[in-house]
Amino acid sequence: MITHTSDGRHVFFTVAGDGPVILFVHGAGSDADTMAGLVSELSGAYRCVSVDRLGYRRSAHLHADTTVDEQADAIEAVRKACTSDPVWLFGHSSGGNVVTGYASRFPANVRGLMLMEPAFYALYPSDVPSPVIERMKSEVIPAFKSGDVADGIRRFFGLFAIPQDTLAELARLPSSTDAEENWRPFGHDQPFVVDWRPSVTDIEQLMRHPTLVLEGDRSDQLLRDICRLVIKELPTARLVTLAGCDHVAPLIRPKLVAEQISQFLATPAAL
Repeated sequence: MITHTSDGRHVFFTVAGDGPVILFVHGAGSDADTMAGLVSELSGAYRCVSVDRLGYRRSAHLHADTTVDEQADAIEAVRKACTSDPVWLFGHSSGGNVVTGYASRFPANVRGLMLMEPAFYALYPSDVPSPVIERMKSEVIPAFKSGDVADGIRRFFGLFAIPQDTLAELARLPSSTDAEENWRPFGHDQPFVVDWRPSVTDIEQLMRHPTLVLEGDRSDQLLRDICRLVIKELPTARLVTLAGCDHVAPLIRPKLVAEQISQFLATPAAL
């Protein structure tokens, strides 16, 4: 399905199931299809909406660096196309940054947040140097902006400790597109991911929403540290560690992630 932002750009999304709406937002190098496993697990009880983020694949492409506001506007266009009610939001990796930005801008339209290792690099203390974050800024984003997508992908995967069995499982997943197509927007997509963080006012709004933060016990330490920084900023949020999982658990362990989502949505705070 296609809807349009207030400035006329098209946004692609899929819908499956019926019930309370969960809107799924993918991370970098992905698209709505990568949420298919979660949708399959949850669409029996929920109306699952998956979006191609603005800039990605079947949505309008980016010709300049994106912002949290225009990403939030795209999510709002999808929500309005699906329901007039507030929705649950699931964000994976930098998709977690997008849904948090959306909740900051449209708090009345959000029932709660579920974040799988959000890429909130800007929360990392500036006085504690992170080679990963510095190389993201100095090497990875410039490689994508130069148009050398293959080199950008290589540099990106060189930043994180990704288990070989995970890479093998990812390679076996069915795909309706090629890697370069999904990674091409990275150069214009990631600058806001690196630099944006919720303001004090945003955090006051966010603390009104029940929030689940998921991490894998096999994930890169930087991503796990960021999860704890999110919890520090949002002390009302709940942190759950997934045993035997890493950053791409929503793709290769969707049943386990869906179980945590279902449990969270059944808690008194969520209800």
